[in-house]
Amino acid sequence: FKSAAEEAAAERKAAEEALEEMKRQMDDLREARATREVKEAVAAGSKVQLKPHEQQAFSAARHGREAELDKLLDSVHVNLINEAGNTLIIVASQNNHKKIVKTLHNRGGDLNTQNRQGQTALHFAFAFGYTELGKWLVKKDADTTLKNCNAMTCYEGLSKEQPAMPFVQRYVKEGKGGK
Repeated sequence: FKSAAEEAAAERKAAEEALEEMKRQMDDLREARATREVKEAVAAGSKVQLKPHEQQAFSAARHGREAELDKLLDSVHVNLINEAGNTLIIVASQNNHKKIVKTLHNRGGDLNTQNRQGQTALHFAFAFGYTELGKWLVKKDADTTLKNCNAMTCYEGLSKEQPAMPFVQRYVKEGKGGK
């Protein structure tokens, strides 16, 4: 039989664990709300003022500087949005930096964020001919049904002037094209 002191200690530990879990859930809710509010503000045309270290993060994602970006992610939100509404994942995808996209995704980066024009990382991968990156994004359940401001999915391209690359049509015809 447990003593009253042991039972009280066990109850206290369980209560502390429950409190910590509630704190984590509240933090997650606050972060989700803040992320949603920023996305809505950017979509509505609000100006984004990036801090110098945030600008560095976009530069590192754009130019494939993995080690630099990894350090910056300690102080920069993984779903940070720039003035065009692009996330770090979108910028890395525009430049075919698959390893950076993977790192960002593994750290909680959203593959389906749409920029001000409605483009996703997948729109850019398929429009710019980044076959391996596009296939990886589809494999990781990037949403292939999202349409941009031109009412085009990633399989169709960015615009009539910038259609998806020919491999995309073959990929879809082979039945490998996601959702």
